[in-house]
Amino acid sequence: MVTSATKRIVSSSTAEQLRSAMETVVEEGTGSNARMSGATVGGKTGTAQHGENNSNALHGLIRR
Repeated sequence: MVTSATKRIVSSSTAEQLRSAMETVVEEGTGSNARMSGATVGGKTGTAQHGENNSNALHGLIRR
């Protein structure tokens, strides 16, 4: 059953630090290709190694 109740799983301070770090990845780091005009974008880049086929990914958030 889905309810409208929410539960904080990290402190506000920790959430702010994580958001700031993710935005820095896009603004100044390896996620720069994800920049969008008119939006604040944050992300976590990574590389997955699957045998001979490697892939890159960006998991992120967008704020307007």
